[in-house]
Amino acid sequence: MTPQKVHLESRRFVGISCRTKNADERDPATGKIGPLYNRFFAEEVGANVPEREDYDSLFGVYFDYESDHHGAYSLMVAVDSSPTGDIPEGLECVDAAAGDYLVFEEAGELPGVVQALWQRIWDFFEQSTEYRRAFTIDFEQYSEAFPGVRIHIALAE
Repeated sequence: MTPQKVHLESRRFVGISCRTKNADERDPATGKIGPLYNRFFAEEVGANVPEREDYDSLFGVYFDYESDHHGAYSLMVAVDSSPTGDIPEGLECVDAAAGDYLVFEEAGELPGVVQALWQRIWDFFEQSTEYRRAFTIDFEQYSEAFPGVRIHIALAE
């Protein structure tokens, strides 16, 4: 798995979020991510966002990191929206600044492929002398065009 370095322009994500940490997600009794995705689909959140930019993708946006991948963070299940679009009542937005990202991708069955790819990402950054994570905004991209996940990791300058 060789990640690809890309420069992305700023973008806005609109959706619903929760606060969690990886240790809590290992136990179904304390995990919040699965229920958040279930709520996103049950409430048809994506359909309520005006001025969507990408109708083929769904995003899991990680932000507001307490520290590194061991600390707390916020996760938003979201769609990509116009930066000038209105935010519907009851939804939130996260604006991602333009910057450099490493993109990791893996085809496979959800959610197992996502968990395995995150482990490879953590291992990659523990060993990398060239790249450091910014711990600002990272995001998973799920698309009908790709049977798996692409994970974009913000890089420190």
